[in-house]
Amino acid sequence: MSVAESFTGVRELIASAKDHLADLGKIIAEVVDEDCVSVVAEVDPDSLFTFYKLRAEPHFPPRAAVRAFNIAVELRAALDHAVYAAAVLINPQGPSPTKTAFFVGKTQAAFEGGRDGKGGSHVPPEIKAVMTRLQPYRGGRGQVLADLNEFRNIKDHRRLIDVHPVFGATKSSLVAIEDPDSVFAKSLPPHTGTAHNEIEIQWMSPGFKLHPEKAIIQSTVEVVFREPAQLEGVLARDFFAASIQAVEHAVGEIEAEATKAIAARRLQP
Repeated sequence: MSVAESFTGVRELIASAKDHLADLGKIIAEVVDEDCVSVVAEVDPDSLFTFYKLRAEPHFPPRAAVRAFNIAVELRAALDHAVYAAAVLINPQGPSPTKTAFFVGKTQAAFEGGRDGKGGSHVPPEIKAVMTRLQPYRGGRGQVLADLNEFRNIKDHRRLIDVHPVFGATKSSLVAIEDPDSVFAKSLPPHTGTAHNEIEIQWMSPGFKLHPEKAIIQSTVEVVFREPAQLEGVLARDFFAASIQAVEHAVGEIEAEATKAIAARRLQP
């Protein structure tokens, strides 16, 4: 079996993860596009000022959790499959799947402990060197792989996706804030900012009111993770896109090293 054929399953896993990410994007877009942003008025009991806010209250269907679970599991599995495929190519005598894995760690020491422990005893030195160069631990160049592993661990046990909306690049132009007699009008300057699920756009003193039919509000709503802790506030789309890129790079490095090892073996007398 050629190197490319040995990595076919790995690429299928990555391709499937991309499909799930596309579907997750559609789910999020459908929810966000269903007019999930509303204008709410809150009256301060002390000053009697009225505070107007944009509030986002999207409700994500259960399959969003399943898609996030699928993405994380398939990407993480692709890394392990790549290491095993390379080990078989380099050592045709038959490495054990239980003793080959792509190791990541919360710390560099944890990564090195896994790499050099019994669980990695059938991983060829060339592939261990690839993982070392990639630095798949927090604080290393491959931190996104460590974050992916942590996310997969949570999803593997709970299969939940805890997300909440944030406003990004919000601009509001409330062009008609008038008193009851319509003798006063005021335009607000553009407002930008972010919040978890609501953002204040303006306050008004007693006796003035907002005309919603004349209010022009432009906003974008993003979806972010609440957990694991180190991913709080990270955009779901950006996290998975970065994870796919990192996994593809790691798999490419492993495949290239396996190709080199096989070529070198063939050159030996």
